[in-house]
Amino acid sequence: MVKPSTLEDAREVCDILLSGRAVVINMEGVHVDLAQRIIDFTSGACFSINGNLQKISKYIFIVSPQSIGLTGDFQDTLEGAQDLSTLSLNL
Repeated sequence: MVKPSTLEDAREVCDILLSGRAVVINMEGVHVDLAQRIIDFTSGACFSINGNLQKISKYIFIVSPQSIGLTGDFQDTLEGAQDLSTLSLNL
């Protein structure tokens, strides 16, 4: 999970994505303009590799490469998680 605080953190998300792993992005507390730029940057990288970007709550997104299939109801998973740092998704 990545909790970005600068646009540079979007590069970290993309590097993880390009290495073939899924990334949960927690935008809680990020200014709206910066959050939009991070999502724009990330979605561009995701699109270029035919990946998948999904909003799973108001402030949380998951981005994955094409090789990782995402299934399940993420909202139910989040509601059951008391602490986001212990969140475990079945990928």
